[in-house]
Amino acid sequence: VWFDSTCIYSTTIPANQYDINKLYGISEGLNHQVNSARIGWRWSDDSLRLFGYVYKDSVRYSQEISAIPIGVPADCSIRMNGYQYDCSVNGIHVSLPRSRNDSVATGYQLFPYFGGDETAPHLISIKIKYL
Repeated sequence: VWFDSTCIYSTTIPANQYDINKLYGISEGLNHQVNSARIGWRWSDDSLRLFGYVYKDSVRYSQEISAIPIGVPADCSIRMNGYQYDCSVNGIHVSLPRSRNDSVATGYQLFPYFGGDETAPHLISIKIKYL
């Protein structure tokens, strides 16, 4: 993944600056707000921060993985590992809970999504290369 300077933003409501935007991921089932895993991101405290972001049985969990520089490619991955998701950025890993134990996701792919309460304040460009 590669973020350029368009990923630097300020939200209208200051508290929303700490919302996690979604980069990509997988749903396990028909509703991604029940069981899913994603890499998330936000611009906060003068840094681009990447997160593991999951739903397990409709409960949301997130954990910061790493801050990365703008304009420098980063390697990101999500792996299913028994009852957890292993999310990584440039070799730094976090593990978050998963409701299933199998090795195959039976759902759909999740694509970039900005915000929750607010839409993107301007056009944001992110390059993603799927391997």
